[in-house]
Amino acid sequence: MEENYTSESATFHLDALERLIPEPSLLPSDGLKFDASDLLRARRPFLKTDRPHIRSTLTHLRKQDSEYNALLDRLKKVEQKVRDHRHEIRKSHKSWTSTLAPIHRLPYDVLLAVFQQVRRRDWDYYGNVFSVAEGPWILSHVCGLWRDTVLSSPSLWSCLTINFVFADSKSAPVLLETIFRRSGSLPLNIAVFAFRDSHPSVSIQAFAAILRHCRRWRHVVLRLEPCFLKEMNIVKRDLPALESLLLYPMVVSPRNILPESERNIFSSAPRLRKVALYKMHGLGDFALPSHVTHLAGCPTDLYHLETYQFLEECHLDSSMISQVVSLPTPISLPKVRRLYVDSTCLLRHLHLPSLQHLTLAAHVMSVLSDQDAINLNDLLRRSRCNLDSLAVGPGMVSGSVFLQQSLTMMQSLSCLDITLQSTEDSFFSTLASSPAILPDLQRLHLRHYSTDVRLTTWNSLTSMIDTRWHTSPLDVIRVIATSKYVVEPIAAQFIPLQEDGLDVAVVVEHEAQDLDQAARITFARLENLMWRRWE
Repeated sequence: MEENYTSESATFHLDALERLIPEPSLLPSDGLKFDASDLLRARRPFLKTDRPHIRSTLTHLRKQDSEYNALLDRLKKVEQKVRDHRHEIRKSHKSWTSTLAPIHRLPYDVLLAVFQQVRRRDWDYYGNVFSVAEGPWILSHVCGLWRDTVLSSPSLWSCLTINFVFADSKSAPVLLETIFRRSGSLPLNIAVFAFRDSHPSVSIQAFAAILRHCRRWRHVVLRLEPCFLKEMNIVKRDLPALESLLLYPMVVSPRNILPESERNIFSSAPRLRKVALYKMHGLGDFALPSHVTHLAGCPTDLYHLETYQFLEECHLDSSMISQVVSLPTPISLPKVRRLYVDSTCLLRHLHLPSLQHLTLAAHVMSVLSDQDAINLNDLLRRSRCNLDSLAVGPGMVSGSVFLQQSLTMMQSLSCLDITLQSTEDSFFSTLASSPAILPDLQRLHLRHYSTDVRLTTWNSLTSMIDTRWHTSPLDVIRVIATSKYVVEPIAAQFIPLQEDGLDVAVVVEHEAQDLDQAARITFARLENLMWRRWE
């Protein structure tokens, strides 16, 4: 009642104030009795008495102007005060209204499912498990129901990024132990960035806390300074739950042979299947279990591959070496279905009878040549494999060896992923010439890494598609562009085909979600795929 009375009283006084605002007086009581425009229309020289009266009128008007300005300034302050009070009322109203929101009445299992969906699923160098503004901490600060749900749900605490940059207080090890305790006995997905630069004593204690729970490690990303590898000797033969491992140094340094105790840290992990040695010097830097099924690394010690006869997927990145040491005989890996290489020279040393998905990448600012196509042909001939998908870098598909030989050796190919240049007209013409060339081709992925829309290329492409899709299984076209500014001009080329029912889409690269069949998995993105794709 008091608030209503105060509001009514304020309104009453505002009405009184409105009535008290003085009407404007345009002329002083003792001044001229006509307007300034009348004086100007008289077209006569001013009399001696005119100028003093004009000055008196101007003074009179300026005084009123300043009085009105003072009133307006005061009213603005009053208005701001009213707005501030209204803001407080609306804020309180919103808070009270939120108590009736349906989410506060959700059952525990539904609320937990929502929390798990918004939880970070991949690791991030800038993630901060020590911050109350991230992860489960921030969810637990909303209300009592949310807090109880978070604190009683171990799954919300089992996936975390631990960056020692943020371990800047003595409470960090205690906080980690609290998190591990909240996670119950569930397997842990952990990314650790360990170095001693800023807070050496805290880093050592925090790393020790992590190692104490090594038996629960499932998916692990480790970016370590060399000094921390010595600390890991205690986990040897004590990694029963470890399934995937991404390991790479904090700083890439000249290759040093690790002590045997450090090389064998992961060699006895019974469930370890997926390993990425990122920016390491060779496949032999660490001894791994022979039952590994997914392996990524630098092929300096390529002969080590023969140890892993259960490999199903392999990524070989030769960017850190000048050349690959030749082997007397090709390495036979009977179960490899998916292969990524950035140098076709590696194909000379492999025998892969089960290979289905192959990516041949090119180094930055380089193109693939006829020699690369020859290396591909030798692999296909030697392995007698039936490729289902092929992804190649720029240049290869327009070479004569690829057009005349490679295409005839890939009759089972259903998905082709190529990087466009300005020389693909001959390739498109070859595909259009006969449905017997790549007869099972269903999907064609085209990567357009230029801001220039080459109309001649698109014309030959659309002509090929129009010819083939009525006489072959080809029914899906994806154009992946790096710039959003070329999407519309490119899409315009395919409008007639879309109207006929062909599944065509032009998308920006980061929005392309359906390209996994093309086997184009770059090594640089492997760390993000560890948990999302290999789980």
